[in-house]
Amino acid sequence: MNKSRLRNQIRCIVFDVGGVILRLKDTYEKYLERSSKKPLGIVEKKLARIVDMAESGYMKPEELRTASLRLARSLGIKDPMDWYEFHKDTLEIDEKVVALLKRLSAKYEIAILTDADEKRFSDTVKKYAFWKHVDYIFVSCYMHAIKKNKKIFRMMLDTLELKPSQTIFIDDTMRNIEVARSMHIPSLHFTNYKALEKNLHKVLNKKASNNKGK
Repeated sequence: MNKSRLRNQIRCIVFDVGGVILRLKDTYEKYLERSSKKPLGIVEKKLARIVDMAESGYMKPEELRTASLRLARSLGIKDPMDWYEFHKDTLEIDEKVVALLKRLSAKYEIAILTDADEKRFSDTVKKYAFWKHVDYIFVSCYMHAIKKNKKIFRMMLDTLELKPSQTIFIDDTMRNIEVARSMHIPSLHFTNYKALEKNLHKVLNKKASNNKGK
């Protein structure tokens, strides 16, 4: 398949992993909330400081494990699960999204842009086969930036050697979508497969029609 780079053509479709390709059956934040009876907002704020450090590459897996246990105990949880123990069985693959990704890979470059710490990324690569359909992988812990920071999008575009308008970004977190859109990257907020397929088809068809008219 010819992947020639036309100036105003979509060249690369960028997928998030957790929440898009892999469904989240539960989150560590909700586990801490249920077990501690503390408000979710308080739990999320405390955990975010730790996870952001790890996903930005400034905290090693063992440090994240220790920090997650320390946080859980500070919330009054006895014998808590650590970050990695909890996440062993909380993800399940969305086969429809993977099938869509595979179909798109015949015509477009496929990239992954994910916020992940070293161990969770490594574990995911070992466990799932969808990576073989991916051309580029961008992982926050190796780039020292997470998706709420424009830096990671700039680094991605520089590596791809593409303009924002030549990409489409798909993510389940609205905050990340807003950052991408602020950089003029066409972005789709993932809620479910059916909506994604419909909206992606609409964006790609619109782009194709605009290119034909030029």
